[in-house]
Order: sequence, then C-alpha cells, then structure tokens
Amino acid sequence: ESGTAQRTGRRAMEARGCNKTLARGVRHASLSTRASAGARRGRSRCGRGKSTGAGVCPPQPAPRRKVSVRAGSPRGRTKSPRGGKRKGGGGHHHHHQNTPQVDELLGLVRKNRLEDCVRVLSNYPEDVRKETFGSKYLRKTFLDYAKKVGASREAFSFLIEADKVDANCHTSSSLAGSKAESASNLIYYDTRMAGRVIGVCARNGDSRLARKTMDYLSQDKGLQLDIFMYTSAINACARRGEVQKACRLFRQSEIEDGLTPDVFMYCALLKVFRQAISQCSEDGAGEEEEELASARAGAERRSNALAGVSAAAGAEEAEDAEDADGLGPSSSDLPSTKRGLLDRALEYMDYMKGQGIVGDVVLYNCLISTCGRALDFERAESFFWEMQSLGVQPNSKTYSILIHSCLTCGEGDKALEYFRDARGQAGVINAHLCAQAMQAHACLRTSGTDPEGTLGEALRLFKELDIEGVQIDGVASASLVSLAIDHGLHDRALEILGEVCERPTGGERLPPEPFAVAADACAKRGDMEGAKAILERIRESEDFLPNNELGSSLINAFSKAGDLVTSFEVLELLLDRGVVPNSYSFSGLLYACACHGLPVLALKLYSLAKNTGAVTNDPALAGVWCSAVLHAFLKTRREKFLASRETETDHDTGEILGRISTLVDEKLAPFKGRNQIVQGGDLSKEEIVGGIKMVYRDAVTKGYKPSVKVLDMMLECMCTNFYLERIQKVPEYSFQDNPPIIDVSDGAGLFSTTAFALFEEASDLGVLPPCVSQSDLEIKIDFRQLTPVVSEVCLLVLLRSLKRRWDSSQGNHDFKSLLLLLPRPTPTEAAEVTEGSVPLVDRKVKSLLRYIGMDYVNVERDDSEGGDPGMLCIVRPKTIKKCLSNDASRFESSFSLGYDTTSYDTTQEIRMADYNL
Repeated sequence: ESGTAQRTGRRAMEARGCNKTLARGVRHASLSTRASAGARRGRSRCGRGKSTGAGVCPPQPAPRRKVSVRAGSPRGRTKSPRGGKRKGGGGHHHHHQNTPQVDELLGLVRKNRLEDCVRVLSNYPEDVRKETFGSKYLRKTFLDYAKKVGASREAFSFLIEADKVDANCHTSSSLAGSKAESASNLIYYDTRMAGRVIGVCARNGDSRLARKTMDYLSQDKGLQLDIFMYTSAINACARRGEVQKACRLFRQSEIEDGLTPDVFMYCALLKVFRQAISQCSEDGAGEEEEELASARAGAERRSNALAGVSAAAGAEEAEDAEDADGLGPSSSDLPSTKRGLLDRALEYMDYMKGQGIVGDVVLYNCLISTCGRALDFERAESFFWEMQSLGVQPNSKTYSILIHSCLTCGEGDKALEYFRDARGQAGVINAHLCAQAMQAHACLRTSGTDPEGTLGEALRLFKELDIEGVQIDGVASASLVSLAIDHGLHDRALEILGEVCERPTGGERLPPEPFAVAADACAKRGDMEGAKAILERIRESEDFLPNNELGSSLINAFSKAGDLVTSFEVLELLLDRGVVPNSYSFSGLLYACACHGLPVLALKLYSLAKNTGAVTNDPALAGVWCSAVLHAFLKTRREKFLASRETETDHDTGEILGRISTLVDEKLAPFKGRNQIVQGGDLSKEEIVGGIKMVYRDAVTKGYKPSVKVLDMMLECMCTNFYLERIQKVPEYSFQDNPPIIDVSDGAGLFSTTAFALFEEASDLGVLPPCVSQSDLEIKIDFRQLTPVVSEVCLLVLLRSLKRRWDSSQGNHDFKSLLLLLPRPTPTEAAEVTEGSVPLVDRKVKSLLRYIGMDYVNVERDDSEGGDPGMLCIVRPKTIKKCLSNDASRFESSFSLGYDTTSYDTTQEIRMADYNL
C-alpha cells in the first residue's frame, strides 16, 4: 500500500540510534541519529518531528557517530573511508570468517528452522553466545528470515537471548565524537534489533507480541520508545482490524512518551480502520443514526485526549478505562458499523490537519480506499479533489483506488470519467486501469437494456488503447471476455477470444487469463464444443504456457461432462509444458476417476499432488479427495458396474489411461518412493485398501471430520471377500453341510479388525451420534441416525465387547437384554427397496442377527411420545450366551446362515449426490 517510495524514505529515516543509561545512576536518556542519517543522505520526509505554524520541521539532529555498514546493504551507499568507490554497489568486500557456532546457526536459519536455532543458541555457554551475537550478518539474516516466514515468536526469543548476554549494550567509547571522560560512565542500549522485532510482528499481524516487545523495552529496560516502534505496532493491528488496540497505542505515544504522530503513523492507523470496515457488516437503517450520534458525542472527549491538553486528565481517563480493557477508549465507545468507523477515522484525520501535518499521496490513497470500503463514494471523491488542491498529485494507484470505489458503489459512468481523466495525464495509465475500465462497462446504466451496445463500446475502447500503444495484459483481455459472458453473450465471448488471439503481441506469448475465463464459462454452461475449441487452440500454439486456472477450468468442464479421455489429455498437456496442476485440477481429475471407477490411478494422482505440494491444509478439500478415492474403489467392487465397464471401455480410453499412468509414474520417479501411496500398475485389493486408509488418515490429520455416509463407505472398504460373496453374491456361494464357526471377535468373518479401529476413531472425533446407552436391565442401541454398514459394524463392536467380558469371566457373566431401536422406512425408501436399489438399516441389522444365530423379537412402538417411533428389536440374554459360547444349537431355530437378500439388491451403484462430492 505504501509503495516503494515510502519504504525507501523509511529506510533513510530509520535510526542507528541507541538509548543510553548511566552506569552509576538511574537516569535514562535517548540518543538517536535517525535525523542526521536522513540529512546526511540528502533525503527528507514531511510529517516527521514537531509541527510549527507554517508547516513541519524535521527533528533536531543528534550527535553523529561513525557506523560501519555492511556491503550490499540498502543503506550502504556511502563513500568508503579511503574515498574510493561506493560500497554496496558491487565493489570488493572482505567478510570476516565466521565461527563454527555462527555457521551452524546460519545453516538452521537457511532451512527455516528458526525455533531450533534459538534453542541451540540458548544452550551455548555465555561467552560463546556473546561472541556469536557479535556477528551482524547472523542477526540480520535471522530477522530477515523471521520477517519472511512470519516467525514473530522466534524473533522475540532471539531478542531475549541477545539481552541475556548484553549483546545490545555498547560503551560510549565505541561512538565517534564521544568525550573521553564519559567513556567510563555511559552504557548505550542499541534499539535497532528490538525495532526490527516489532517490524516482524507487524508483518505477521501479531499485535499482542508487538505490544509485549514494547512493554519489555519500556518497563523491563526502562527505555523510551520511538515513533518507528509505535508505527510498526499499529501496523501489526491492521491484519485483524484491531481498532481499539491501535487507538490505544496512538494515545500512548502522545501521553506516555511525548511523541508527535507523523504521517506514517496516521497512514498505519487508517489501514487498521480500513480492515475493520471490511470486516464489518452492512449498516442497518435503524442503526446508522444511533452510531452517528454516538460518534459525535465522543468526538470532543477524544480530541481533548489526543491533543494532550491536560496530562493529568488524560492519565486519569486512561486509568478509568484501563479497568475495562487497558488504555484508550473502551469497546463500547467504538462503533460497530461501517459508517460509524469511517467517521471515527476521519476524526483522527481532522486532528492531523489541526497539527499542521500535510498528508502525502500514500496517505490520501489509503484515505480514499477507506471511504470506498465504507461505500461512501462522495467522501472518497471529495478527498480526491482535496489532495490536488494541496498540491499532492494523484498517481496510478490513486486512480485505481478511486475507480475501484466507483465499481464497488455501482457508479460505472463516473469510473469511466476518471479513467478518461487518467488517460489525459502522462505516465498514469497502465494495464490495471485498462482492466478496470473494461469492468466499468458492466456497471453502466445502459448495460441492462442494451448489452450489445455496451459490449461494442468496451471493444472500441479496447482497440483504441491498443492503437495508442498502451500495454494491455491478460487481465484486461479477460475482463473484456468476462463482460460478454456476464451479459449472456457466450458465443460473442468466444469470438472476442479469437480476436485477442489474432492481436499482435510483439513476440510475447498469448496471455492465459482470457482463455481461463472462457473455459470456466464453458464449464458452467456445459459447452463442450467450445471447451474443445479452446483446448485445440492451446495445442496449436506451441509456445503457449497455460496457467493453473486455465487447466483446472478445462479439467472441470470435461470431468463433469463425463469425458474421461479429454480430462486426462488436459493433464498430459499441462505436464508436457511444465505446469504442475493445482488442487482444483486434481479435484477434477479425482472426480473423473470416481465416476469411472479408477482407484489405482486416483491413488497415483493423490501421490503426485502430495509430492508436488498441491495438497493444501483445507480440511474440506481433503475430505472431497478422500470421498473421490472411496467412490473410485467401491465402484470396482460392484457387480453391476463391473459388467457395464467391460462393455463400455474402448481402445482409446485404455490407451490414454495407460499413457497417463506411465506419465504419472515418471513424475513420481524423482521422489524415490517418498510420500507415494501406491507403486506399480496391477495392485491387489489389500494394497489399494492400504492406500485408501492413508488418504483417509491424511484428511483426518488435516482436521477433516467425516460424515456418517463417508464413514459408511470407508467401512465398506474394510469388508472381506466373504462379505461380498454372501452380501453382493459375487459369485454364488454355497455352505458346507456343517455350519461355520462364527467368532464375533474377528468380525464374524465379515469385516477386518481395522474396521473396528476406524469406528472407534470416528466415535472419538464426534462423527457418530450418541447411540448406545444402558441401564440395570438392558442395553439400548439407537440405529435411527446410522447408515447400513455403520449399523453392522456398530453391532459387531458391541458384541466384541460382550465377548471379551464373557471370556474374562470364564463363562459366568450375566448379560443384559439388547434393545435395538431400528428406523421405520419412509414411503420413499420403501419404494426404493421395492425397486431393489437401497438396503435399509433394519434389514441389515436383522440379517446380521440371523447370520450369527441370534433370535430376536419384533415389538411395534406407538407414537404417543411424538417423533419417529421406529421399530424395536429385543435380544434375550440366553440367546447372547449361546452366540458368544459358539453353541451350534442356536442355528436350529433359524438356520438361514446368511442375509435376507430377497427383498432388495445390494449391487446398486453409488449415488454420488448423497456424498456431496
């Protein structure tokens, strides 16, 4: 937001200053060379220092001191002591040889192991730590990496370790120009490291740790904070829009440290208000007047506090407010609407003007953007004219922010007016403004009545800019294509895409953005011919480099249309041109694998996504991928689907699948088996199930909470071949003369023991509703909210628990009756059962009871209590004893030895809509 110019100016103004402390006394003072350093480099900034009636003067220069600057530093543009070449521009520079400890720590830092670096450093002896902190390169590199990765906690720990050995303390003899007699009395504390730590907190948005660092300096060290620290701390509040903390810091800088806020601090405060406005809901009709009245009521009190008219009164007010939430206004004083927050932000701007501080272009850009976020275009426009009246010229960023505010408020005509104003100024127009001009045509008043005319006007403007030589990027072309699509002119959008392709690009590649927009429109519209035309155009242009958005849009279009071959042809094209698919592309490919029952290829794609970094930490996306892999495997286990697959698979499909499988194996080869779920081509059922379990556990590790239906699919993968033979009837199975020994401890031969572990894990995650309860006489299981396979496993888990009690008591345990509450099928479900499509819970549970030899009694329940009455199934204790003791006589009364499959067919296809894939 602040731009390169502001960052350069901040570097020029940053201090190599020290806070000094008398070694033999308790008086603390501050020594700063920031102003002198800025003046020495011939740079000045408005708004720094105390204000006067005519304007703003820079702070008084402090005593200079010689500071050695490392070559290559942004601040190293100074003459060398020998008067030769400038350092930092590529001249020869001799590095001091690092100690082994410094080299070890630098190795950890370069691997982003900052926490390990601090831990290793803390274990060094004190003299070694003192010597290690003497390396300026180590300190700079550590804080640079901490700022890059947002490691604010590690940066604060690094500061604490440095202060433990007084690495930031220097004697006055090290400062040039110091008096000889003061060398034995003065010790200076270098605040540069602490200031950079606060900067790391600002980059990471960690306002709490930034405030903690400032309290550490002011309270523990007794040092005075400077304006740069306060500005960075306020910037740390911007990410979450913490207005109250930012206002408290603003007041603290004036009341406690006696500082005068500058233009940079006001700009940082505006960013906090802007973020808070973005997070705020729309203003209500009845709340607006109330918030405005509340803001005006507190304006006078806040202005007095900001001006510091009475330090005692300010301290008393702060002490009263501290009881609620520290210094500054309480949360009840802050508005909760966009308009109220904007009015409060403008109060600070009025106070800034009263202090004689003139804002620069960066501050006005931020101010206009804040008004635009609050949907107050009139104020945004007024500040645009105000900055020009003060001699502050708008730049490209200013016009971009103002046009964006127009688009947000639906003012397309005014957006084009400001765009024409920007075209009349030299060096202002750019590609981003051209893209906004294309988008502004969608907000014109005539766009709804005359879409053809609006599109023609936008196309004429596009050609005019092209003739004028304005650099138009892919975003502007994509905005033009999107304009046609938004007006329902799909065929016209494809024609415009063809014109963009024919436009000369000066030897540059065609931009992928308009192709991505057109491909996404084809996917939503179901226009496969248009999508194939886009794919063919990409193939013809050999130097065309597609991006991830284009690839994912094409894959999404073809996979949803059931075109498996073309979906993987897009993947092959992306890999051949060196483009690694993103998570959205892999989602479409896994969906295609799920629709066509390709579990091995789905697992290979998951391995490729995991090794290329396409697997994100989004729990919902991880759940979608897990469901897709489950669908792909379960479809291969269904008899009806296998039969249809044998008749529908043609030669072209098999060829493309073999080619893609080989290509994915080649991409996985460099990883040498790391993170690979499966390897090879033909896999056994156990290897595939093992890969599916890894995908499922990865999703759960990322925070995914599976639904009961997904758990049902996962448990079905854990069923045995005997389960398929008896339930799915693949193939026909006949028992021997003697009934088999059915042991519920091993899952009764229907499920592997892994299914029971998955069931218990899901119960711990809160996936399953409370379904088991017991009293002194009975154990009740409520199956009404469970799915068929989950119900089977739930009953087997309970029986395994009873079996362990029976074995531990050596056959002397007294069991309770089992009360199984089964759901009553709805009329729709009853019709589906008649058609042979859906197995119901009640039939699954009863069939399992007959299979293991448990007699049960059906009891019809009335609906006097309200709700779903359901059906009740009772199993007596003596029946439980016979089952757990493997008494063969239990089969005499009901020797079905299997599930009742006469009333429904369990070889149905999976309905993918049921699982939200």
